Amino acid sequence: MNPVEATLQIVITNSASAAVAVTLFNVGGGQTGAQGLSPTFATGVAVTCPQSTYSQVLISLLSIVFKIGGLKYSCQNATQLANSFLLGYSNERGAYNRIPYTAKAMGNNMQNVATEIDDATFQMNIGVDSFITITVNGTAVVSGGENVTLTFTIAGIKEPVRALSGQPTLAVNPEGYQTGIPAQTLVVSNQGQGGGGIALNKGPQSKNFYNR
Repeated sequence: MNPVEATLQIVITNSASAAVAVTLFNVGGGQTGAQGLSPTFATGVAVTCPQSTYSQVLISLLSIVFKIGGLKYSCQNATQLANSFLLGYSNERGAYNRIPYTAKAMGNNMQNVATEIDDATFQMNIGVDSFITITVNGTAVVSGGENVTLTFTIAGIKEPVRALSGQPTLAVNPEGYQTGIPAQTLVVSNQGQGGGGIALNKGPQSKNFYNR
């Protein structure tokens, strides 16, 4: 866990021979067929959240939206990075977007590691109707199977009910919002006339995130 950033990390493993299209999140069915809170995946595929559990993250999406502002993507074999994503989410105006995304084309890595991509421009909202579908290679490409790690930078948390009612989406809640990720409860605080800010409850090294 990065000491100065709020992150959500998802790990996908595929120990089957063939490549598999894996859909993440999709609690409410943004992609065809809602997966709900107890998703099932193809044989050989596992999805985990090292900071907590994947199920706890899904539960949190019933009441909050993670506003993502950055993606770090690592894998076992560099050919995995050429596999495209399909992103589905509601934008700030309520319109639903379905966007193809290829990390290899969009990202860069200052360390020049062939199996890693760091895309600071990646943006999406992860909520109850959001999904990410990604094809994960199998043992036919990678001995032992592919292991994909997606680390999303959390730029903020929104309350969808407030957004629909026209109220500020970043509500002040001194008790914080439970993200389902231990040590990563986000607290919204007033920042003068400039609007609300979100602070990560992680002690003296916490970093503030503002509504972008």
